[in-house]
Amino acid sequence: MNAVQSKTLKIISVLLFISLAGNVFLGGIIVGRTIDRATPAWVQKDQQLENRLSAQDRAALDSVMSAQKPVLANLKTALDVARKDVRRALDADDPAALDAALQRERMAKAALLRQMRDARHAAWEKLSPEGREALKDAGVAVRERVKEIRRQTSDMVAELPFDLGGPDDFDDIFLLLEEEGTAPAP
Repeated sequence: MNAVQSKTLKIISVLLFISLAGNVFLGGIIVGRTIDRATPAWVQKDQQLENRLSAQDRAALDSVMSAQKPVLANLKTALDVARKDVRRALDADDPAALDAALQRERMAKAALLRQMRDARHAAWEKLSPEGREALKDAGVAVRERVKEIRRQTSDMVAELPFDLGGPDDFDDIFLLLEEEGTAPAP
């Protein structure tokens, strides 16, 4: 190998190394952005709420939610059981059993929503005025997101199964809560 070939080989080696380093760097940026986008919206909203709360408000909210966690978990389990009963009734092709199972599912959803409302009210009472404003803003953002999803999927909602946002999921629950006088504010 002569000197020119040796020098050319060194230059190519350096350029390949620089290219490889650049690709690894850019790949890291792309992966980092993808991971950030993969964070669910509710987690991002939760983080935004937490960032707006003072340490005292965070402690108050954590205390209320920690106390509510087992109750909410039990209600979620009851809702899951009710949904399985609906699926079994559908598989059995038994209209009477299906009606009863759907009613149990609606009641389980209503109980979960009531408990969530009660937890929110309990937290509200312990928060500072600034904490209440942050919690209110977080609730408004969630309601706006739900409205947007409904607008985007309004032609699809009637076709969705009951446990994936179909008519029974939202409208029947809020009608039930309105009858009781416990529906959340729009």
